[in-house]
Amino acid sequence: MSTLQIISLLLVAAAAAYSYLPAIKWPTAKPDSMAAVEAVLRIRDSSTTPEVRKACTQLLQALLQ
Repeated sequence: MSTLQIISLLLVAAAAAYSYLPAIKWPTAKPDSMAAVEAVLRIRDSSTTPEVRKACTQLLQALLQ
C-alpha cells in the first residue's frame, strides 16, 4: 500500500468513527446519588423500627431535592 492509500483509509476510518460513535449507547455507571438512594431504601425496607424508617424517609426527601 502506498502512503496515500494508508492516509485515505485513516481518514475514512476517522470519518466513520466521528459519525457512528456518538450514536452508540455505552453502558454508563449509576450516579453516586442513585447508589445512595438505593442504600437508604434497602435500610428502610429492612428495618422494623419506626424511628429508623422515619429517618430514612427524611433522608430520601433530602437526597431527592
